[in-house]
Amino acid sequence: MGRIVRCPIENQVIANSDGVLDIFELIAGANKPIDLVKFRFESSNIAADNVRLRMVRRSTTGSGGVTGVPVKNNEGGGTITAVVEFDVTTVGSVGDILAAYQWEQLGPLEEIYLPEERIHVQEGGRLCLEIVSAIPNDANWSGYVVWME
Repeated sequence: MGRIVRCPIENQVIANSDGVLDIFELIAGANKPIDLVKFRFESSNIAADNVRLRMVRRSTTGSGGVTGVPVKNNEGGGTITAVVEFDVTTVGSVGDILAAYQWEQLGPLEEIYLPEERIHVQEGGRLCLEIVSAIPNDANWSGYVVWME
């Protein structure tokens, strides 16, 4: 490990929903574990809509998302092995619950992990930021996920 990769999402419509969905699903490549370094999301919502979120490991992959286009922070060093899906509407099975959040959407949602706090994802493993509450209004969300391969 040592290469930093980021994957942006821009102006993705998150539709009002009363079901569970994943803001992002980060999937480590075969034989390539990763560490989550940071994520940040902002909402176009101008109402103080609260969203409850959890960071979870999943044992199965979801479906219905938009594939992100990851980029390396530096241009050297091989192929990016991890995959990111945003707005995954049919989620996989929950494993560990690692964190829980309440996001009011009027400000950004951001988590920056200290090196010793970074969440490790085993080869082929899945890490998701899951929405577990109803979303009362449509909103456009932009942001990014950063990891180390």
